[in-house]
Amino acid sequence: MSETVAREEEWRTSSFSGPTGGNCAQVSVQTDGGWKLRHSKHPDGPVLEFTPGEVDAFKKGVQADEF
Repeated sequence: MSETVAREEEWRTSSFSGPTGGNCAQVSVQTDGGWKLRHSKHPDGPVLEFTPGEVDAFKKGVQADEF
């Protein structure tokens, strides 16, 4: 039997958010390349999850100035 140890989520906030990390979005990059997003004021609230393919499409859209 193998044991799987769950890694603790590492949430990051933009450096533009200031020292208090107040009203911000936080991102957690997953081992498979996907992203999780949450609101810093509600860390136990809803989390948006994006697959690696969705993250790749978003990055390509940013690079192509589609937004």
